[in-house]
Amino acid sequence: MAQHRELKAQLEELNERIDQARVKEAPDALLQIRELVALFGFSQSDVFGVAPGLRKTRAQAKYRDPETGRTWSGRGARPKWLKDKSIEQYRLDL
Repeated sequence: MAQHRELKAQLEELNERIDQARVKEAPDALLQIRELVALFGFSQSDVFGVAPGLRKTRAQAKYRDPETGRTWSGRGARPKWLKDKSIEQYRLDL
């Protein structure tokens, strides 16, 4: 059991040294990152990727109501402005 206590004490000491090294080295690391981002013109999404939930893109509109300007991609339920109408007259030339 003495070895376990000794190892735990060493682990605590190492964790403290790791934290101290991180605090000491972090400003230089951040400066390097900022320099590289500026040098290469990276955007936030280049560096961090796209946040979950923001990846969805709207489907391209295929139909348009000339009176209201409303559009529909052809996905999902048919909109009310197309109810009982031939959708071909509202098709956009893509």
